[in-house]
Amino acid sequence: MRNIEAAGVFLRISETDYLVAQPDTPPLVGQVACFNALRSTLDFFLGESINADIIVHQITAIADGSIEGHKLDVVAVEAEALSITASSGQSDDASLTRLERWTPFVTNDGRSVRVSCTLEPLMHLKEFSRIGYRIRRRVLLLPQETPLSPTDQSILSRADIEKVDMATLLRGLDRLGADSGGEKQLSLVLPVSYASLTNTRSRGHILKVFEQARSRVQAGLLCEVCDIEGVPPGALLAAISLVRPFCRFVLGRLNEMPARSLAALKDAGLQGLSYDWPVATIGEAEFIGEMRGLVSMTRSVAKTLFVYQLPSPRFAAIAALLGATHATMKAALGA
Repeated sequence: MRNIEAAGVFLRISETDYLVAQPDTPPLVGQVACFNALRSTLDFFLGESINADIIVHQITAIADGSIEGHKLDVVAVEAEALSITASSGQSDDASLTRLERWTPFVTNDGRSVRVSCTLEPLMHLKEFSRIGYRIRRRVLLLPQETPLSPTDQSILSRADIEKVDMATLLRGLDRLGADSGGEKQLSLVLPVSYASLTNTRSRGHILKVFEQARSRVQAGLLCEVCDIEGVPPGALLAAISLVRPFCRFVLGRLNEMPARSLAALKDAGLQGLSYDWPVATIGEAEFIGEMRGLVSMTRSVAKTLFVYQLPSPRFAAIAALLGATHATMKAALGA
């Protein structure tokens, strides 16, 4: 309930129910805010949420110790919100950090999507100690909530990519505040698309969120630049130079296992590379072979390698022996 407006109030009325009142907020905006709050809670405790889990009622009457209302149709309400957002254009700067401005939204080709995020504990493999979190995002196609692949995300329009980036950052920071109870974390990996960094308006929006995020961490922010495949090293260096003053470390995110040398990225300003390990479970021998290849390919660019979603601590230990420096694990999420 951290996103409730200053004049808003909330009250726990049962073991599982909260009453929320936001007199200064339009009903539609307040309803979407409640959807997002419930999604964040379910994502945190269950690992994921679907529309069927989003049970929010609009109150119609309070009398004689009872509360009456009707259940909101999540798809219908969000579709109306999406329609208004699409027709109203950009809102004022004061709304930049309002999560409901950025997700859900309608893409330029007419699809309805929302952004879902989780925080993964980030481990430094040498000491095998947690040094912060990585924000992991998914873009879900509504109403079936089918995940878009990284490749599908990379071909969205610039405006759509900006919305994905902003929703990711804001939802991730909201989750960080809820998880830490206000206590500063050591570091935080913030994913940002290359396309957003090269757009003046998008970059301005993102850096405003970076300013907020810097107060949440002790050691500094790690900016993870996504969708770098095929980007000329000089162009990547120019984009990184614009964001470097706001973060301690800049990573380049690889969407796929490198098929050839990455030496062209050596002078692109990257201090490290990151890679999401594929979901499919493989044996140790195959893992060792693939991890050795990944380390070999990335070492020509930087000695720092972040490998996400490893199957277990044992695989993380093997990765460390082969040259990986940081990791997150599925086991840490209970996934």
